[in-house]
Amino acid sequence: MRVQYTNALIPVLVLMLVSLPSLAGVYQWKDSSGEIHYSDQVPPENATRGHSKLNEFGQTVEEISPQRSPAQIQLDNELAAIAAEKHRQSQLQSSKDRALIVTFSDVAQLDKLRDERIRLLDATIRLTKNKTNKIELLLEEAENRKIQYVSKNRTPPKQLAINILEYERQLANHYNQNALNIQRKQKIISKFAADRVRFLELQARN
Repeated sequence: MRVQYTNALIPVLVLMLVSLPSLAGVYQWKDSSGEIHYSDQVPPENATRGHSKLNEFGQTVEEISPQRSPAQIQLDNELAAIAAEKHRQSQLQSSKDRALIVTFSDVAQLDKLRDERIRLLDATIRLTKNKTNKIELLLEEAENRKIQYVSKNRTPPKQLAINILEYERQLANHYNQNALNIQRKQKIISKFAADRVRFLELQARN
């Protein structure tokens, strides 16, 4: 009798299971007021807010993130770029710090290298200045000769005009080179001043 009774229950149990609503494909979402809802599909007006997909046991199997606006996307990209630049600067500073510690054993060595580089630049600046002075004299002489020709109603020689143009070109190059070397000197002074401070900081930290 017990076996027959059990067999008789099987069709009933099957019918009960079939009649139960399936939880597969159920979504959990919030409306504009923050109230939680469950349904087999998310209303279009709430789809961009983000929602969760549940399995037959009511467990979350997928999280659909809220749709970002163009302004949010742009902001996220800008923040990511800022974070990347900070990381790059941090890595660059770490590399510079290692180079300082490895290259110099004390601050006197750093000062010596700075003075040597400035000495070489000062020598280059003086050399360029001497060349400039000589060309300025040649240009002045050529221009005076041109004035003499003109004052006598005579046409200056073609070569004289060519020489004046060449002297002017050379002077422009020397002026430019000297200005660049002076800028390099100032950059060296500034760089070594910053390196000196950083080196002392690293020494104190160690």
